Amino acid sequence: DHKLPQKPWVVYPEDWRANDGWRGYLAKTKPYGSVHLASRAAKSLQVRSVYEYRKRFKEDIKLVKYPERTYCDSIDGIGGIYGFLGIVEPPPTKSTKYKTWKESSDAAKKLSIKTSSEYRKSTYI
Repeated sequence: DHKLPQKPWVVYPEDWRANDGWRGYLAKTKPYGSVHLASRAAKSLQVRSVYEYRKRFKEDIKLVKYPERTYCDSIDGIGGIYGFLGIVEPPPTKSTKYKTWKESSDAAKKLSIKTSSEYRKSTYI
């Protein structure tokens, strides 16, 4: 069909993300119509991590790999991806110590780190 775009993700970026990329674009089955229905199905997989979910979501043809994109307007209302899966959110890691990029950047500058190599070798990280 000559009307099909060569790069549909460029022509329809928002729809592309919301419908799980190629899977949604080419699938005959649509994703669950609400975050609540999708969450119930995801919880039935009894996964213990987001990583495990991303490996197993295809066990249910209506589940999407990135529900936080497909249900972006409503997933926060159920606790984000962790609430969606019914799992406990892991504690923050060292990399989430600073809440903003600016705070983190300012801290690195205060340590006189000048290059990415120095940053990776830093004993402070």
